[in-house]
Parts: sequence; C-alpha cells; structure tokens
Amino acid sequence: MSNKQFHFRRRRFVIFVAVATGIATFTFAFALFSVGPHLLFASRKFAAPRHSVLARESSETVKPDCDFLRCRINGFSFNVPADMVDTRKVVRVPDGVALLFEDSTRKMHVTLVAKDPKDWLANRPLSLNSLTSPEVLEKCVSTSSDDFSFLMSRTDLRVHEWALETRALQGLDRNFDRYARFSKEGMEVITISIAPESLDSKSRLRTFLAWEHQDIQSHGTILFGDLRRDEVGWIAAVAKSISVEGTGRLIDAELLKLSDEELLALFEVHEP
Repeated sequence: MSNKQFHFRRRRFVIFVAVATGIATFTFAFALFSVGPHLLFASRKFAAPRHSVLARESSETVKPDCDFLRCRINGFSFNVPADMVDTRKVVRVPDGVALLFEDSTRKMHVTLVAKDPKDWLANRPLSLNSLTSPEVLEKCVSTSSDDFSFLMSRTDLRVHEWALETRALQGLDRNFDRYARFSKEGMEVITISIAPESLDSKSRLRTFLAWEHQDIQSHGTILFGDLRRDEVGWIAAVAKSISVEGTGRLIDAELLKLSDEELLALFEVHEP
C-alpha cells in the first residue's frame, strides 16, 4: 500500500468516526430531550403515593326519601328538603358567603360567592384551559398513577403529572372515592363523594358538588353532609335540580356588601 493510499484511508476513517460520533451524540441528546421529563417523573413516582381512578357512578337520580321546596337566590335555583328550608342562615368565610341548611343528620352548604375554580385549579396545563372546572376535576379524579407511559407525549405527561398533584393538594384521594358528572341547560356539574362503607359510625357522608355555567360566566359549589348511610337519594336529587339564570343577578362584589338580613331577603321559596 502506497503512502498516499494510507493517508487517504486514514482520513476517511477519521471522517467516518466523527460522523458516527455526531450521529450518536445527536441521537442521545434527542432521546434525552424526548424522555428526560419522563425519567424525572418516573424517578419521583416510586416515592409518591399511589393514585387510583375514583369509581364513576351513574348520574341517574336515586329516588329521594323526602319532599322538596324550590329555592331561588340571585338567579340560582335549587331544591332543598322541605323540612330544612326554615333552618337557613348566612355563613361568611374569607372572600365568600354561603347559605347553610342543617338539621340533626343533614347539612347543605350552598356558596353564593366563591373563589373562582380557576384559582383552586391553578397552573392547569394550557391544553385544559378550554374545559370547565367540573370537566377539569373529572380529569383529576379519573387519572391513575398506572396511566403513566414512556410513550406519552410531553403534553400528555404534563396533564398526567398536574392531575395527580392536584388530587393530592385537594385531598381528593384522602376524602373521596367516587364521582358523577353530567351536563344540563348549559351547566357542567360534578359530584365527588365518599362511599358510606368507608366512614366510621360518627362521620357524616360527604359530597362535594361543583358547577359552572360558561355562557353566564357563573360558578359555585355545594357541600353536603349526612350521618345516615342508606337514605342519601336527596343529595342526588338536589344535584339534578340546580339551574341558573343570568338576568338580574348581582355580581359577587355587590353580594358581599349586603348584610345577612339583606341576603336572606333575596331568598325565595316556591313549590317544586
């Protein structure tokens, strides 16, 4: 082999090694960029609590065990068990106001002014911004730790990670184990509950309801409690009864300025 041929082959070998190294480096960097977030999430996943999907219940109304009256305040209408209507009182919390109905076994806490769901569902991924708060809550409670996959897109991984973090922050695993969601008259509604068999004998059955009406730019929550275990059809009936009208509504700032007596004066009771 001539000296010239030797140098030619040597240069070709060096170029081949440089190209191969560049391709390998690019491939590794691309793979790290693509699955790096997945690796970080997977490394944290083993130390984090496990999250299972909450059981989805039928939204069909169970036959209630009581009679109702139709109540209305500031454009928001809902049914209340007839023997609880006269127990109503105003409850004030920071930046909010609610009506409380309560008897020896049941409790119903209806928010009139509440924090915007977008505040307590803060930092949601951009891909969820078009959803209502009940739809986003459903995404949270229907997400399981087992849904994780290295084949997820970065967008799907961000939604998955955020949903699990929000479940933990809101106590949706610790306090609840089932949910139902439905739409009616432009409203999205979700109820999240704890199964009676999960409670001790002294604890109330707890149900959290969130609703949002995008057309009227309105939202709210209702908290239910019941010491009984087998007569909770009234909660589903109230959830199905809610409706909202936009005409004549006072804005939150105006409601907050009213006294308890002025708020109760807005309260109307009708036959269902």
